[in-house]
Amino acid sequence: SHSDADLEGQLDEARELDQLARSLEGGVDPYASRTGPMRRAYTSPVDGELAEFGLYVPPSYKPGTKRHWPLVVGLHGLNGRPMAMIRYLFGFDDPKKDNEWEDRHLGGLPPLDAFVVTPHGHNNTMYRDLGEDDVMRVIDWALASYPIDPDRVTITGMSMGGIGSAAIALRHPDRFAAAEPLCG
Repeated sequence: SHSDADLEGQLDEARELDQLARSLEGGVDPYASRTGPMRRAYTSPVDGELAEFGLYVPPSYKPGTKRHWPLVVGLHGLNGRPMAMIRYLFGFDDPKKDNEWEDRHLGGLPPLDAFVVTPHGHNNTMYRDLGEDDVMRVIDWALASYPIDPDRVTITGMSMGGIGSAAIALRHPDRFAAAEPLCG
């Protein structure tokens, strides 16, 4: 209803898309050695639509390394966005900005020596059924794609994400080292 007046965000996204397209045109996987926060997606087997998630790759990661890192799974609250959730996990929530702005503007995040994924959970499903499936698919993808220690996977979230982080950890206790639900 108010259009997209975030010109800075649009320009940043356009530059990133140009860079990704150039890599693909050159036959290079643009994500192979990339670190830091990034927007990713997979095709959902449920509806064939793209299921977005946020990913943070630690700056110390190098492809082919023998080291294994922990994984933090962060679940957003009602109407939340995956990249905004990464921002929140790093302590950069800005109450003066809306969720959409925070999803586009991560700023300079401090280095974290862990991988982070923030599934979208099929929007506001309370991380039940389709939402839980989305979380587990993203975790499985991360474990298959990066050298993550399966014994150091933790899950957290606030509000609706707090409910989800408690419920998913209780249904899959063998998959998580710890759960930190907040304000569920």
